[in-house]
Amino acid sequence: MKKTFLLLSLFTFLYGHSQISKTLTVTNAGSLSTLLTDDEKNTITDLTVSGTIDVRDIKCMRDQLILLKNIDLSSVNIAAYEGIGTAPTTNSYASNHLPSRSFQNYYLSQGKETLETIILPTTLLAIDESAFSLCPRLKNITISNSVLSIAKNAFYNCKGLTTVKMGSSVTTIGDDAFDNCYALSDLTIGDHVTSIGFNSFFGCSNLTNVIIPNSVTNIGTSAFSHCTGLTTLTIGSSVSNIDISAFSACSNIKTIYSLNSTPPTCQICFSGVTSVTEVLVPSSSVSAYKSAPVWSDCFFSKIKAIPVSKTYEPLSNKVKVHSSRTEIIIDGTDKGEIVNVFSLDGKSLKKVESLGEQIVIQVQNKNVYLVKTGTETFKIIL
Repeated sequence: MKKTFLLLSLFTFLYGHSQISKTLTVTNAGSLSTLLTDDEKNTITDLTVSGTIDVRDIKCMRDQLILLKNIDLSSVNIAAYEGIGTAPTTNSYASNHLPSRSFQNYYLSQGKETLETIILPTTLLAIDESAFSLCPRLKNITISNSVLSIAKNAFYNCKGLTTVKMGSSVTTIGDDAFDNCYALSDLTIGDHVTSIGFNSFFGCSNLTNVIIPNSVTNIGTSAFSHCTGLTTLTIGSSVSNIDISAFSACSNIKTIYSLNSTPPTCQICFSGVTSVTEVLVPSSSVSAYKSAPVWSDCFFSKIKAIPVSKTYEPLSNKVKVHSSRTEIIIDGTDKGEIVNVFSLDGKSLKKVESLGEQIVIQVQNKNVYLVKTGTETFKIIL
């Protein structure tokens, strides 16, 4: 009994207090397990790997490194592999894909509970199905410019995930990819995404501002359903179809920007969206939106032209945003607060960390911009 208590105390100490780091190079794919001692497998919290790995090495990280929190794979190549890997339904794993169920154990029906951060390989092409599903402590993810696709359930039920930044090469977001990531509050959708899948952001109730870039043509069924914190929605200029219930139960949306001059086809896509005060559309398209099914039924009196005069829209008395010629000027942010500037089509233009002083951001063109601080979103027209 005493021995068991001591072992439990040691585990608690290592998990709660100690950071054990390891950096190594894997020259023979599949050999990671042999490069680590049993003691290292039981104590390492931070792992940096370079060289060439395959699905067997990722399985080792998932199942054998029991305290692993932080992983840096930025300098690895992932080799193809035929054989037993992370997913029970496949024996074929493609090169430079983060394998299906990389950090989600199918047999235990749980993700890697210790995982908090991961830096993905710069050569990565795809994040495969359920790669991070059910990882409750994963906090943020930056998806590099090499990644082309995010598969079904890739981040399903990652309840601690707060920040998602997608690179410019992602073209598809699969069904349920970020379903039930209810802590997600900072989302950047890549500006080459063409399709957003079924339930992809269902229940992401901490999102307040969603910008769907101009590259997107279709928004899938229930894609943003039950995003109850959402107040501002921008729908890009190429969106031609919005599927059933795409924004259903987003009960706090106040402002919708729809940038397509032709109203997107929409089937019951705004059910329960009852707080909208304005739907802003291209000035030449106001009549078309007021005549379009669903748009007319839900928002007829609220459809207006996007303003062309200079304006700003503070959401509180604390932060103030205004313009001067080719400058966006921001006052009232706290030290350490992150300020993001986006074009209205969703492209990220600038990211600045506040020093607690006035922020001045230069922009090249007169246009409509969205300025997002830690808790607020502003529209500014130059």
